[in-house]
Amino acid sequence: MGTRIDMVGTIDLPTSADLDREFERIAKAGARVIYAPRDEPWGMRSSMIANPEGNMIEIGSWNRKG
Repeated sequence: MGTRIDMVGTIDLPTSADLDREFERIAKAGARVIYAPRDEPWGMRSSMIANPEGNMIEIGSWNRKG
């Protein structure tokens, strides 16, 4: 039934454009990318990073245009 991912938190941003900008900023700062922003079938745009301690954090937006 898919892959289980343990995460410690989520960041919900107002728009997909905000998500893309923030993801790019965090990735350039050295966060480990688990997966880049992608459109999910349930209507969310999401991405996942890991901080230096290995904690996974989802960064998402409910596909509000902006």
